[in-house]
Amino acid sequence: MSSKSDQSPRDGFSRSEIKKAVTKKNLLHPMTLFPSAAGLGSIFGIFLLGPWMWAMTAGLFGLSLLSWGANQFLRFEKLAASHMAALREELRKKREKKIELLREQLASLRCDSGASQLGKLHDKYQTFKEVLDQKFNSSEFTYGRYLGMAEQVYLAGLDNLEKIALSLKSVSTIDRDYIERELDQLDGEEDEAVKARRDALLERLRLIDESRTKVRNLLAQNEKAMTQLVSTASRLTDIETAPGRSSMVMDQAMEELARLSQNMQMYDRNS
Repeated sequence: MSSKSDQSPRDGFSRSEIKKAVTKKNLLHPMTLFPSAAGLGSIFGIFLLGPWMWAMTAGLFGLSLLSWGANQFLRFEKLAASHMAALREELRKKREKKIELLREQLASLRCDSGASQLGKLHDKYQTFKEVLDQKFNSSEFTYGRYLGMAEQVYLAGLDNLEKIALSLKSVSTIDRDYIERELDQLDGEEDEAVKARRDALLERLRLIDESRTKVRNLLAQNEKAMTQLVSTASRLTDIETAPGRSSMVMDQAMEELARLSQNMQMYDRNS
């Protein structure tokens, strides 16, 4: 199980996670942290230099509180947008590496359905982004949160395609025709050596069937994800927005998108 320290950037686009991350950064900001540390140090100076140090201590703590309050309440939207932009940049880098590798892998494994989904996932995400660009200013908190959620779904879809490639690769050296011919030849023979050989051949067939089932499930998940991206983009076009505001209906649609991404990640870890 992953710890919080190696938490994926995909986990950080909910409103509560964004607020938590920005609040933490504000607490660790130099203009908040250093005056507080100096204020704590000056407390000891009171005993050495006299009560007049109280004024310095109060001033340092006041400066620290003022800095935190300004960042937390006056600059929160800007800092949140910057935080989300950094998360999206991490996602973009991961996505580009995965896409190039997957394109080669799926082609070499002759997985036409996976190769087709690779292009379609990009198209659906790009369309969603274009709709979002028309509805919101890119500096808005809502824009960053919605785009981040869509990117989560996109990257989860790529993760599924990566799983597909790995699953197909693991059974790529198994020749079903050969196994079936061998089983036909062994039919009717019952000694221990033949039984052991038959069991081994049947086990390889089972691995092929398991791989095919897994691939079908992952492809179906990706189709659901693409449908959800299209559906959410369509709902977005019908909603009137204003700077700094978003419809409750749209928030619900985006939360559905976020839950879908989380479910895809859970399946990816447990499969």
